[in-house]
Amino acid sequence: MVSAVDGVQARAKELFRDALVWDAHAGFETNPGMDLEQLSIWRDAGVDFLSVNVGYDVWPWERTVKSLAFARRWVLASQHYALVGSSAEIVQANAAGRMAIAFDLEGMNALDGSIDMVHLYHSLGVRQMLFAYNRNNLAGGGCHGAFARSGGVLTLQSSRAVGA
Repeated sequence: MVSAVDGVQARAKELFRDALVWDAHAGFETNPGMDLEQLSIWRDAGVDFLSVNVGYDVWPWERTVKSLAFARRWVLASQHYALVGSSAEIVQANAAGRMAIAFDLEGMNALDGSIDMVHLYHSLGVRQMLFAYNRNNLAGGGCHGAFARSGGVLTLQSSRAVGA
């Protein structure tokens, strides 16, 4: 006899199998030279798309670029993952049996004050970027910063980044 729990589990497995499973942020610190084979945790769990964090506001922008260069090279050399830039490329990667990967940044310190950096990061595979991580920066208030506690949210720099 099939229990109600078994029925719910079967339906959940069916939904998961038929869905596009999207994880918008892998919360680990990417560093040059690390073993990114840990991405297999997501792949083995059935994730179709994963955004890998390559930098955040506590790092200088140069470290973010190095982290991004390393992660990009690693993904491009892998047979299990595909660097994607669009939803159509996610579908193509999945059809080929590969997990789709893009990159994200937590905070805009990685721009080093230059809106032109948005285009550079985009060309390298970054598809999402927070205005601010935990600390205040040129783009806005982080959750631990006085700017955020005072009600401030965005700055002129972040408004320009949206337009870029």
